[in-house]
Amino acid sequence: MELKIISVGQLKNNPILEIQKDYQKRILNLSKSVGLKKLLIKELPISKKVSAKERQIKSPEFNNFKQLLEEAIKERREILLNKEIE
Repeated sequence: MELKIISVGQLKNNPILEIQKDYQKRILNLSKSVGLKKLLIKELPISKKVSAKERQIKSPEFNNFKQLLEEAIKERREILLNKEIE
């Protein structure tokens, strides 16, 4: 199993980055016992566009985020369908 964490905003504050790294280590240490093979943390920049429609149309980050979500949904759907078949 793969865990993806997607957040809006990038961490620049050192204490918060240290906390993130600490939790990342904790999750990876627990991962062996729960079957987690990979942890991906993706930080997207905060958009400066006024309307949601502008952000969606002009933002490559939005398109990447949308693609990541669609891939995750597709993977999850395949896993669930395989379980139903078994």
